[in-house]
Amino acid sequence: MKKIKIQYIFFVLMLLMMGACKKDVKSDISKNDDRDIRVLKVQYLGHDYDASAFGENQLMYTKECTYHYDSDGHLSYIMNDDILRAQVEYNNDQIKVTNGIEQNQIFSSYWDNSIIKSRDNKIDNIMVTTLHLSIEPQNIITQDGIDISRKSDGKLKSVLLEGTPDVPVTSSPLYYGLATEILSYNDNGLPDKLETPFFYWSDPDYYTADFTFQYNRAEDVPMKLKRLVNEELLFSNRYGITNFDLHFIDSTRNFSQLGEGNWLISFGFPQLYILEEKSEYLVSKRTSTKYKGGINENSDPDGSKEYFKTIVHDFPYIHNPKEKTLEIAGLKIWYEYVDNDKNQ
Repeated sequence: MKKIKIQYIFFVLMLLMMGACKKDVKSDISKNDDRDIRVLKVQYLGHDYDASAFGENQLMYTKECTYHYDSDGHLSYIMNDDILRAQVEYNNDQIKVTNGIEQNQIFSSYWDNSIIKSRDNKIDNIMVTTLHLSIEPQNIITQDGIDISRKSDGKLKSVLLEGTPDVPVTSSPLYYGLATEILSYNDNGLPDKLETPFFYWSDPDYYTADFTFQYNRAEDVPMKLKRLVNEELLFSNRYGITNFDLHFIDSTRNFSQLGEGNWLISFGFPQLYILEEKSEYLVSKRTSTKYKGGINENSDPDGSKEYFKTIVHDFPYIHNPKEKTLEIAGLKIWYEYVDNDKNQ
């Protein structure tokens, strides 16, 4: 009897030890980790173009973007390789991001600055100042409010240029499809269908496009990093100053026409959000169904549109939790975890 008791005690101890070991292993896995993160660097994957071929006016669109923070952990400036791309100023509840490098370039128009207003880390409004170079004695400066509309339950409804409902895309080629309307959400609370206008440089006609999305749970990727990537792939992070993303360059060496590159600014503010604060899921596929026409009554008085083509983009990802890198959509992102107390 005594022997049986000893065996029983030994068996219980073994179970406890196994449970403890199992618990320790789990603690090393960042499953749905919602800790605050900070993006340190972004590189283009497979980026092999010769910058000089694009002319001196586009030397700011380069291989590597680095994010620099002050002693309080707030974004201070962004570099494209060795070029100062953007500087950041803070004033109470608003953030001003100034685009310095393009102001010395010969552009028909360019972003000058973006003023971001938020409440409890949720972005309410972005005011964008654009300079249009002119042959007149003075250049033309315009200010556009980027209106962020939400439904009664707080979910994002649309991101639009304020005051220009009939002209959702401005004359500037840098305003790629600056209008996003979410048509429906899936059961996990993420957009599964949206619409946005866009246009081609080589084609004067306007287009509309319906986008549908699929997601992976991606449990090993930090939740706030997933949200940053989702905002980019869902065209909801319309901050203003962008990079021309080259990761969708095809065999003809054309730029992407879908307005990527807003991550340049949004990745620098992981504490702020437009779409949602954090996400358990990561975009895995985007299907674009494009139509010619259907933009407004000026281009299409009867509101008609004609099917153009369908494009499918898959977004497989590679996450290295040890090195803290995420590769997705032609980008390699370096990040780190930050002390919550330091960044309050």
